Amino acid sequence: VEKTADYVGPRFASEARRIHAEGGAERAVWGEATPAEARALAEDGVPVAPLPWLPKRDD
Repeated sequence: VEKTADYVGPRFASEARRIHAEGGAERAVWGEATPAEARALAEDGVPVAPLPWLPKRDD
């Protein structure tokens, strides 16, 4: 995710909603959302999924 998506931090909910509303080219984003924000996104049809975060490995 870190390599293929843009980090939008605490703006995740608003940015995901904006991308979905524009209906154009999809852009992968990741960041933080409250449980209520994530639930509202899902209820409104915005694709969203929680990600388990693990410590970075040395590649």
